[in-house]
Amino acid sequence: MRRLFISIFLLLSGINVFSQEAPPVFVLPAVDKAVIVLGNTPETLRGFQIYRKGPGQRKYQLMTPEPITPVEDPYEAAQLMGNDFQWISRKMDSMDPVVVWRKLSLNHNLARAYALLSHGLRLALGRTWVDTGVLRGQRYDYRVVLLNEAGKEIVQYKRRIKIEDPEQPPAPENISLAYEDGIVSIDWEYPAFRGGENDRTVGFVVLRRKGTGPFKALSPAPILRIEGYLNAFDDKVRFGETYTYAVVALDIIGVISSRVEAPPLTIEDTSPPLVPTGLKATDRGDDVLLIWKMSPELDVSHYNVFRGLSVEENAELNKLNTKPIPADQPRFVDGAAPRGVPLYYRVEAVDKQGNKSVLSGPAPLLAEDKDPPGPVEKLLAKVNKDERTVVLTWGAPKDQDLAGYYIYSGPGDARLLRITAAPLKPEQHPVYTDGGYKERGLEPGRSLVYGVSAVDASYNEGPREIVKVQIPDNLPPDPPHGFALRPTRDGLAKLSWQPLLCFDLAAYRVYRSTSKEFTTVAELGKTATSWLDKDLERGTLYHYYLTAVDTSGNESKRSLELQITPTDINPPAPPLKLKVQIVRKGIQLSWAPSPDTDVKNYRIYRSDYPGGKPVRMISKGENALKFLDRSGSKGLIYAVSAVDTSGNEGVKLEAKAE
Repeated sequence: MRRLFISIFLLLSGINVFSQEAPPVFVLPAVDKAVIVLGNTPETLRGFQIYRKGPGQRKYQLMTPEPITPVEDPYEAAQLMGNDFQWISRKMDSMDPVVVWRKLSLNHNLARAYALLSHGLRLALGRTWVDTGVLRGQRYDYRVVLLNEAGKEIVQYKRRIKIEDPEQPPAPENISLAYEDGIVSIDWEYPAFRGGENDRTVGFVVLRRKGTGPFKALSPAPILRIEGYLNAFDDKVRFGETYTYAVVALDIIGVISSRVEAPPLTIEDTSPPLVPTGLKATDRGDDVLLIWKMSPELDVSHYNVFRGLSVEENAELNKLNTKPIPADQPRFVDGAAPRGVPLYYRVEAVDKQGNKSVLSGPAPLLAEDKDPPGPVEKLLAKVNKDERTVVLTWGAPKDQDLAGYYIYSGPGDARLLRITAAPLKPEQHPVYTDGGYKERGLEPGRSLVYGVSAVDASYNEGPREIVKVQIPDNLPPDPPHGFALRPTRDGLAKLSWQPLLCFDLAAYRVYRSTSKEFTTVAELGKTATSWLDKDLERGTLYHYYLTAVDTSGNESKRSLELQITPTDINPPAPPLKLKVQIVRKGIQLSWAPSPDTDVKNYRIYRSDYPGGKPVRMISKGENALKFLDRSGSKGLIYAVSAVDTSGNEGVKLEAKAE
């Protein structure tokens, strides 16, 4: 049944029937015996042992010399399941005990869930033990020891019980029934799982009684207790029969609650008849003849005929027959059919219980009409400047068979193209909005001509009415792309970019900055693809980006921002008028600055002995125009060279200390 399939799906998804608050072991009295059932046990469990202490005994006695474990033989497992093997095997999609046992062994959640409902499956899985050696009315102490795969104790559980009649579980509440499409759904309510030893309800049995007969189980498999899914379905019902449904709760050892019944339900025929087929419409000049195939169902009472002006299923339909059309006379004459208008006829069948079939497929008909409609009236165009859309409005012509309108657009009256594939539906206040390609807005700065014509039901087209509009240009061009920046050999900056494919492009603007604030340094024509920046200081970091400007003054977003430090390969001229004087503290050098403007500093050289070459650098970063050599002496040769911002070093200017 569908209810059980839902339960299985939830179990396979990791949903446990018992929450983590359920005890690991249930020890329960059952008239003249005690039943031990495993509940929410650890995943490492592989077996268990039972110890019992009866009246007058001081020590626990081992009742299970061999631990209780799952059976290994699939056929022994099937034998232990007994009658339950039939419904369990169907859920496993196999009647082979080997296949069934393998699937249950692989899916522990599913096996444990079914074991809650089947005592035989619990025995096969090693999850229950029955003590028949007890006396009614006596009290017994039990100790259940859970074992792991190595036979070691995981945990033990103690419980004292009195051997007596088991307590009935609470009965279900608020059973409700619903019938639709040959299926009865049974729903009921049950308290939410509270946890602990006292809440032992694991499932439900749904019972059905036909007429005044006995109650029988609706399904061989009980229904698992899963909150939010307390329902069952019965698809084996017949029209005219009366059924009574009842539900009982089932606890973990098979004790059932009192039976709760729902009011009797009589199954009535709510199934509609088959849809009529073969509908044809023939124009006979003065009227329209409709014929269709007679319904094969014996309970069909009559037919109804409808006419509409649209093929759409939700179109408005008018019922044409004032009296029922007999079931054995599948024909109708429409003497008031309008001419020149698309007509769509449909037929429905009605049975003796008043159930109506689905409407038949439409039978279309259109009488020939060669007269075109008149022109539309008062055509107006309104431009939305922000969205760059055009809204057209007009008045409808007076033609009765008006089917819609065609919309045209183009750069001029003689170059109009139709932009509506099918005629627009006629409305009381017709309107059309042109948003351009994929509603992205019309091309800015363009002049457009729109035309609107009326179309009748025979697709005759009337004269076009024309209106002209100007689309404002408020859309900036795309930013320049392919922007590149490189230095030249003489210390300048060369900018280049790819040309933009923009029909209204007017110029490119170059922005430059040596800090955070950019300024415009050049505005170039629309055909420019490069520019040389000559107004630079070598050794200074410059930032650049480009924008494009269209003929309407719209400026694009920034291009990629690039940076460069200009350098050159030409060394600076040497300093002028080098003087070398002997002073009290050493040798004093002074010189006039190099005539080049990009000099960064000066380097000082000295010979190692009087009259030698000045190759030893004694200072490489002098920004001043003088230098004191405290270790110098008379007769040494000194030299000074200039270094520019590009790192180029010029010719040395030499002088002797004397």
